[in-house]
Amino acid sequence: MERYNLFLDDFRMPVDAFNYTKDTDFNLLKWTIVRSYSEFVFYITKMYQVGHFPEMIAFDHDLAEGHYHKNMQEGKLNYDANDFQDDANKTGFHCAKWLVEFCIDNNLKFPKYKVHSMNPVGKENIIYYIENAKKHIGI
Repeated sequence: MERYNLFLDDFRMPVDAFNYTKDTDFNLLKWTIVRSYSEFVFYITKMYQVGHFPEMIAFDHDLAEGHYHKNMQEGKLNYDANDFQDDANKTGFHCAKWLVEFCIDNNLKFPKYKVHSMNPVGKENIIYYIENAKKHIGI
């Protein structure tokens, strides 16, 4: 299976992620960039159909204006809130959830990943969800 690296962020480029994370992978690897939940799902699905799957994914959490402050409840995002039901408002967390299901459905190992989000709660939620799935589901 052919491999590629996928960078999910609504406006930043990989070099921007390097500037605040100092992770050299953002400068050294070749990245395909997607800007939204819909692009993320579409790209991975289409590439898988032709025998390609990500080697590495870099997740941002906030993919639409206002995610950082919107739907905050006691320090946690309410991912079930009506505002998150519309594909255009879905976050990197929703992308991670979709990819876990995609890996389960297609018997795939979850790709290597990084979370470069500047939203600490969102970043923690993505990491926790993926690591929990890897531990308990074995993807």
